[in-house]
Amino acid sequence: MDEVCPNLYADVKAPESTVIALPDGTGTYGVFFEAALRFLKGLLGLNSTYVSNIASERKISVRWQEMREYSYDAMDKWFESGESRPIARRCRLAIDDLKAKHRFKARVFVIVRAISAESLTYEFGAVASGEGSASAQLWKDLNASAQAKAALSNGTRLEIKNRLFVADMAATRLRDWLPLGQGEIVKMTGDKTDLHISGE
Repeated sequence: MDEVCPNLYADVKAPESTVIALPDGTGTYGVFFEAALRFLKGLLGLNSTYVSNIASERKISVRWQEMREYSYDAMDKWFESGESRPIARRCRLAIDDLKAKHRFKARVFVIVRAISAESLTYEFGAVASGEGSASAQLWKDLNASAQAKAALSNGTRLEIKNRLFVADMAATRLRDWLPLGQGEIVKMTGDKTDLHISGE
């Protein structure tokens, strides 16, 4: 799923953070694991050609810590009421473009809540001395990266304290997008969904 714009409403404050009742977790599978690999690739500028192979090998353990929820206050009620609001120009142009291409209906969602991890620990274990696998190649790339070396600890462990949004929650599907001819003031309505979008 592609991002249209980072913040739809021009007058909305940044999302508020609250600690949520999610345990720290260790995983080697699923969207959380793949998101962790993509995050590592982007953060350290790693080659992307073998990321999917690493995900299929499942030889690296990833631990998520300090889970938090980030929420836009009262976002849902604005969509339910169809209240007119100032929209960031970048967002308005992007959504108008989607409408012109007939790609708007049932395909544009607004994120209301997101779950993030404040810290990730990658444990490479046996692959650190292995050969031939994509996971072993990743370990070599990490050791060749000055930025990664600074974060390496305890032999085969890479610890990164950098916020990662791992799951976007409570997405609202936009139903109507009605410019009112008043600069960037736009009236819109949306429908709550049960859609959870895995994110990087």
